[in-house]
Amino acid sequence: VMTPDGNWHKEMNETHNFSFLTGVRWMRYTEQFSLQSRQTGVDFNTYHGDYNINAENNLLGVQAGFDLIEQHNRWNWGINGKAGLYATFASQQQSVSTADPDPTLFLLQRQDHASTTGAAFEGELGFYANYQISARWTLHAGYDFLFLRGLATAPQQFNFSKQRTEIGIDGYEFMTGGSLGFEFVF
Repeated sequence: VMTPDGNWHKEMNETHNFSFLTGVRWMRYTEQFSLQSRQTGVDFNTYHGDYNINAENNLLGVQAGFDLIEQHNRWNWGINGKAGLYATFASQQQSVSTADPDPTLFLLQRQDHASTTGAAFEGELGFYANYQISARWTLHAGYDFLFLRGLATAPQQFNFSKQRTEIGIDGYEFMTGGSLGFEFVF
């Protein structure tokens, strides 16, 4: 709209917009854990203990979500959420290596892996706001929460027996984090 002084500015009806989404989604979640034991002043080949675990989850499934935006002339804020049911294709690999000069100790040396398939759930919730500083610059800020259930997590795979033949997939993760950014339009 042109104002009486001859300048142009953007004008709009302040409103809120609501949208839905559905679709197929693939996610990959990996986790590594390493436990190492050393003795000061003793050679590695004489005394050490290493336990390394790699857990990997490939999740494939369907999701649904929403987005609600409250739009104003130079700024907006919103909330979005998603939830999904997934098949999780989980695997874990671990290696154990120990050395100790005491011959009466039970020492482990092993490399093994396991995999399985199960069900998983994912839920997301996010809050965000945008402010248009000028016609070309916009400031973005947000905060997100993510929950995953039905995962093979690395600490869950600990086992000090001679052989590991199964994998646990009842783990969960809760992640959260903020974001801050600028957008420049040429």
